[in-house]
Amino acid sequence: MLLQYAVNGFILVLLITFALSYQMKRNNELNGSRFELAGALLDAKGMSNAEFGKDIQAIDDFLSTFKGIIEAYYTLPLSGTGSFMHYAIDKHNATAVPPILEITYYHECYEKSKCSKTLRNSFLLLEEDPLGPFAHPESLINGSEACEPRRDMDGSYYVPCRLSPIGQLFDHLIGVKLTFSLYSLVRQPDGSPIPRVWLASFLFALTGHSSVMTMKASLECIDRHVPERLPVMISCTLFPLVIFGFLVRIRTFPRFSASVSEMFGTQQGCLDGVRMFPSRFHRDEGGWRWLGFLSDAFVLAFSIAAIVSQFCPKTISNLELTVTILLGFSILISCIRLVSILRLFPSCYIIIDSIVTAGRQLAMYSVAVFFILFGYAICGHVVFGTFGGYFGTLPRAIVTLFCTTFGDNIIDTFLVIDQSTCMLQIVFARIFFGTFILLFICTVLNVAHSIIQDSYTYTVRMYSSSRREGGRTQYNAVGVSAEELAGFLEKLRK
Repeated sequence: MLLQYAVNGFILVLLITFALSYQMKRNNELNGSRFELAGALLDAKGMSNAEFGKDIQAIDDFLSTFKGIIEAYYTLPLSGTGSFMHYAIDKHNATAVPPILEITYYHECYEKSKCSKTLRNSFLLLEEDPLGPFAHPESLINGSEACEPRRDMDGSYYVPCRLSPIGQLFDHLIGVKLTFSLYSLVRQPDGSPIPRVWLASFLFALTGHSSVMTMKASLECIDRHVPERLPVMISCTLFPLVIFGFLVRIRTFPRFSASVSEMFGTQQGCLDGVRMFPSRFHRDEGGWRWLGFLSDAFVLAFSIAAIVSQFCPKTISNLELTVTILLGFSILISCIRLVSILRLFPSCYIIIDSIVTAGRQLAMYSVAVFFILFGYAICGHVVFGTFGGYFGTLPRAIVTLFCTTFGDNIIDTFLVIDQSTCMLQIVFARIFFGTFILLFICTVLNVAHSIIQDSYTYTVRMYSSSRREGGRTQYNAVGVSAEELAGFLEKLRK
């Protein structure tokens, strides 16, 4: 059994070394460069993706934002922002490749009940003309359209076009896409520089039920990857360690014990250490054993993904994110597995045993309560989502209500939903918030606390009983049924 803990501890040390010595440094470098570039192009502050999207409500606002991006592109390599960017050079004329603008718009949109044609045009934006076609919109609009008032279906009249060419262009506009690339030089462990390409994309679109234009920015990194010694060595070491730990663990299964002993042969004496503790430890560790199998699966997946990412000729952002997630989750499960060593010290394991005892009841209780929380979240998102903030999206509404259950930001949440000028919605906001507080804070949390407290009390009584009997029996509260636990708690209350 101690051999299992030794293998698990060594795997955890390797995972933490990989994270601190390589993965976190690489992620910080990439994210730092990404947000530095976003700050130069979009004037973004801090390291937040919130600046990568915005709503544009005026033509002048769009033109200033668009022009600012183009001007930043042409001044970035010389501005000294700390990102050390370089232009992508055209191989034919040795000049910087200009940004590419793609415009999608309706043609002759007001002549018929439906637009007759959708056009897409591409333009190269030069430094001396940063607005491109937006500086001369007459070339894109149909000048033959009449601007006389027309009768609508409900009997009202409307003007089908504007007098200003730029306004008329925006009436026809569907979407605008701006793309360009920059590159920087990064140093490898041997000191040699290699290029890292940044692909920038900005999408402006007029969609939905409003006339607001939305902007979404994307900054993707592509570089040539050279395998590094430390991550390759750790990834290759993890694979046999996980296999060895797996074989040691399944040796506690009688069905596989003989096969594993034959496989190791000369190491029989070493593996006999697994049986140095009473067999009840192996019989009772059930849940920890399956958690170990799950941990092995994630560590193996991480090891394979890390090796693949090291030997890929180019960096794949999704693969890098996968490696990071698998690494973090593997460290988490490995740390949780170390708690099982407390089974050797029953007095220290009481709190863990009580949590496991209450786990089944808490799980069923959480499933039942979640549907009520989900209903409140959908209701809050539908009614108060237009105010943005805490209820702007459904996931954010769920997190808001979950935090409110534990007393976090109660007054701020109430102020967010209490913004309407309609008396009916004001009354509904108070009923919504009051019933949620009464139901979840005053009822749901107290019931959950009672389940945990009763389970802890039962576990302590079981441990005390086993101590009074002189340790002849091993206490175990995990396998107690709900009926037995309820009967015992009823006796305690009497």
